[in-house]
Amino acid sequence: MFSAVVGGEAAFTGLTKANPQGKPELIPTLTGVGGSLIAALLLQVDAAQFVGAIVGLGVAGVMMGVYVKRFQDTEFDPLDWPGAKTWPAVMCLISFFALAAFGQGLRAGF
Repeated sequence: MFSAVVGGEAAFTGLTKANPQGKPELIPTLTGVGGSLIAALLLQVDAAQFVGAIVGLGVAGVMMGVYVKRFQDTEFDPLDWPGAKTWPAVMCLISFFALAAFGQGLRAGF
């Protein structure tokens, strides 16, 4: 689900946002989508669950950093409702939840 949300938000924001500052970039988005898919596949294999949790933890952390940077780069626009910074802020929160889930999975692996 995390990879679908990352890809969907990037497509939606990329197509609807006119200002190039704070727009999603291709390489970080593909890293988030591909990395979380790889992590999910590794979690399905009993022998690789630990590795899958580590990969997912790393990808969620990187994406959280990407969204914080996008939040900082996005300019305030009073005409944009609910706000130009809403999508990066929400995606940072979702990345935090994914980070916590993968971290809990890693902890359960010990």
